[in-house]
Amino acid sequence: MSVALFICTVAKQQILPQAKKSGGESPPALLQTDKEQLKEALRLQQTLGDEIWPGFSHAAIPIILFNPLRGIPRTLVRGGIANSPLRGQALQRLQRVDPTDVSPWSFSEKWEYLLAAKTMSLPWLQISGDDFFGQPYLARPASDPEYFAVLVGDKWAGSCGTLSHMNSSSPLKLPPGFYVVALLHEMFHAFQANSWPERFRSAQEVYRLEKEYPYSDEVFMTAWNQEGAILDAALKAATEESAREQGKQFLSLRQKRRQAAKLAAGLIGFECELEWLEGLAKYAEIRFYDLAAAAKGTTPNNPFHSWDRVRLKNSLGGQEGDMRFYLSGYAQARLLDRLTSIWKSNKKSLLRPLEEQLAAALGMEGH
Repeated sequence: MSVALFICTVAKQQILPQAKKSGGESPPALLQTDKEQLKEALRLQQTLGDEIWPGFSHAAIPIILFNPLRGIPRTLVRGGIANSPLRGQALQRLQRVDPTDVSPWSFSEKWEYLLAAKTMSLPWLQISGDDFFGQPYLARPASDPEYFAVLVGDKWAGSCGTLSHMNSSSPLKLPPGFYVVALLHEMFHAFQANSWPERFRSAQEVYRLEKEYPYSDEVFMTAWNQEGAILDAALKAATEESAREQGKQFLSLRQKRRQAAKLAAGLIGFECELEWLEGLAKYAEIRFYDLAAAAKGTTPNNPFHSWDRVRLKNSLGGQEGDMRFYLSGYAQARLLDRLTSIWKSNKKSLLRPLEEQLAAALGMEGH
């Protein structure tokens, strides 16, 4: 069974009928642990959001939570476990649990839940006997939930599975801190969609070119590996001068790779759009984790993020699908943090590709 919760930070609540059984089943309530994790994500959004991106702290971002029936959650596949050395172990464990399941990535949906919505109507039904810290929430039959931004009414919601079900259905147990920032990653996608709808739409549209992208070309992969290593070196550079030099090398390598591959303009756009879309969400995720750790006076210790850095340094060209753009976009955003404090507040350049903003910060416009 799959469930989802939709949170919207508006005050006015419609009065709707109470949820009744559907096919002999009633919508199950969220576990208290799931509510606590969602509450923590909202707290971090409010307290640290503007340090991540101007305006994020007070953005009214709906949230959807759902429970996949079985298999490793798709957010982990997109976020890196598909390329992790633990993937084989995870699949073996799933096969031992359910040897008849030939599709361990499959999902099944049943319900999704809505809280404090301003304009929702039927088929949303109010759940009786439970609340989210004093606020009622609603339910309706779910339909193909996903880890991303999802349009609900006239607002985009950040959509993510629940921690409790992720950890009950996967041999890879997520610590609560990682789950909270994974949820904030999807909330940032909704922030992108609500703040810059045209930019968000154009970024999504480039996925139609994915089959044309030369992922498996060995020379192309090697060149990508070099770009990742240089970006990693720039982030670790001891001085700003060294970081700037590494940043210039990255842009030069990128231009040479594209020229050698005779990469079409559309595929160059494919890279840039996905770095903006997924790279910035990965950036928000990792920054939230680091800032939350700093606020507690502890050292960030997230194995998933450590693995992200290993892949950036050693095997960026070997990342399947859009995962390389998560990492290359994140790294460029972090380098921009180091080189200029105003890049996120410059409205004229805000929606430009990250590499163009980096070139401007390095004095390499038109590189």
